[in-house]
Amino acid sequence: MGSTNSDRNSVITRIKRLYKNLKIEPLPGNFNCDYYVECNRSLPKKLRKDIVAGNWPYIGVNYGKAKIAGKDCRILVVAMDQGGGGEAYGEDFETRQNEWYGAFFNRVNAHTGGTHLIVKHLVDNKNPEDFVAEFAHTNSVKCSPKKEMEQMKSESTAMMRKCCRNHLERELEIFKPDLIITEGRGPSDMLKDVLNLSVADYQSRDNTTGKVCEVYEGQPIVLAGPHPARTLKWKYGKSLPSWYRKAIDRVRKVVEKG
Repeated sequence: MGSTNSDRNSVITRIKRLYKNLKIEPLPGNFNCDYYVECNRSLPKKLRKDIVAGNWPYIGVNYGKAKIAGKDCRILVVAMDQGGGGEAYGEDFETRQNEWYGAFFNRVNAHTGGTHLIVKHLVDNKNPEDFVAEFAHTNSVKCSPKKEMEQMKSESTAMMRKCCRNHLERELEIFKPDLIITEGRGPSDMLKDVLNLSVADYQSRDNTTGKVCEVYEGQPIVLAGPHPARTLKWKYGKSLPSWYRKAIDRVRKVVEKG
């Protein structure tokens, strides 16, 4: 578990090379994913005009150095597609890193606010200046129809998820996470398929809403839960609901046992 600065630099170099090779490098005029036409056609006609295509992942400057139960851990968060009115064109890698560090640190919306709380409750070091720099974040689907900021519904199609599955598999090979946190049903289903997961080793449930959080105790460990944006109070609250914290406690015990 864990990584050095040279390990992170290697991850960044390989991620940039991967995106370039897959033609999903999110720069003006360069986005030319082999699946783009096919994925675009799978959308309803009204959604085809404005596509937010491609986004760099976030890789904290101390990725791999988060400590869980005293052990270094590479944590990768996998969310859905690009949300809200996000833009990709013209976005360089460093801009992505700086903006997303600030978004996770300041909890600017329900997604980043919820992710902040999840990581905070998971790791040993509770200082946000530290822990928001100790994980990586990527989207399971790289493209999305542009939507209003308040809209939290994913518009990605089965075709888009199928095509982007191949991209995510390659990202996992580079990130080599010890722990994957999925946010939402789409990413959870995709990861379960990629890693051939079936029955969870542990499950906690919100009896009021029926939301479920699952823990798979293999290598990597997978914490599969709902998307934070589905529960807006996560953005403003000081803690996660008890049923989600129980799943995190289970993860910490698994890491501690090694």
